[in-house]
Amino acid sequence: YTPAKITAHIGDVIEWTNSDIVDHSVTEKDGKFEKIIPVKGKASITVKDPGIIDYYCKFHPNMDGKVEVIK
Repeated sequence: YTPAKITAHIGDVIEWTNSDIVDHSVTEKDGKFEKIIPVKGKASITVKDPGIIDYYCKFHPNMDGKVEVIK
């Protein structure tokens, strides 16, 4: 994920775009959500609560990222 760490505000929409030649996922480490991002596809979430969202790709667990959600 690039960038691997971002800051967002409550109500922001976070969008991931897959420019790779294989599928990826955005899987929240606590199991709150999972989005599959197909080749050349996109996935998004709207952040609702402050805190840290840690996520990874279930297909490639070495890929991970973090969103810090602030008010």
